[in-house]
Amino acid sequence: DSYVRVIGAVNIPGPYVPDNNATVIDMIYLAGGPSRFADLNHVRYIQMDDGVGKRETMLDMEDMLERGTDYPQAQPGDVIIISFKDDWKTFSFWAGFVRDMALVASSIVLLSRI
Repeated sequence: DSYVRVIGAVNIPGPYVPDNNATVIDMIYLAGGPSRFADLNHVRYIQMDDGVGKRETMLDMEDMLERGTDYPQAQPGDVIIISFKDDWKTFSFWAGFVRDMALVASSIVLLSRI
């Protein structure tokens, strides 16, 4: 493979061709950056070892940023999986969204009866 797959909580998931010195964070930003639901404390990074096997690492990107740690270099064939937050804010967002859609649907039904 000549690309790196970036999937999960990013704005434009898909395969991206890495530059020569591209890091994991570069690849995440090529995929439109983390979405508002991204949990950058839990990023799975799967590296292909010379096409023979794979090695999986869990990265804490927020901690790496705070410490100024170098990000791992991305190589063709790698997979980066950005986890979704599993917290109250995510639930609240979707609950509010469903509530608003129900209000719109109810308004349409009421207006159609007038």
